[in-house]
Amino acid sequence: MGNSSSHSAPFTPSSPSILVTTLWHLSLALSLTSWVFALMAKLWLHAYTQGTTMPTSSADAALLQRNKTLEIWKTRAISTFIHHLFQLSIALFLVGMVIHLFTLPVNSAAAGLSAVTIVIVLIFAYCYKSALRGVEQQNVRV
Repeated sequence: MGNSSSHSAPFTPSSPSILVTTLWHLSLALSLTSWVFALMAKLWLHAYTQGTTMPTSSADAALLQRNKTLEIWKTRAISTFIHHLFQLSIALFLVGMVIHLFTLPVNSAAAGLSAVTIVIVLIFAYCYKSALRGVEQQNVRV
């Protein structure tokens, strides 16, 4: 019990571990930031687009003014920025996952699970992008 040889060297993480942890924390911060921006934009647009109890001609004029204001405030650019911020967070997470995979033993079950996770995330990202294109096409037609 009093043996001084039982003390071990202090833990020092490897460089890949530090890099992966940094990428994952940065990814988390960016995804939460994009979520907060998206929530604020949604709440603002919801309040901004509330109906008014005006006569039809006045309501049309108000709607036209609101649309002009949305263009002035660059809301499309803001929503695109939020989308790209979220995509960047996914990319950073995936880069960290790939680095992590290369540090694992080849026969590790975690490597297989990580590969499946990456494929699932890529499929969801593709589906999300396809759905977003469909919404944008509907908005152009209207």
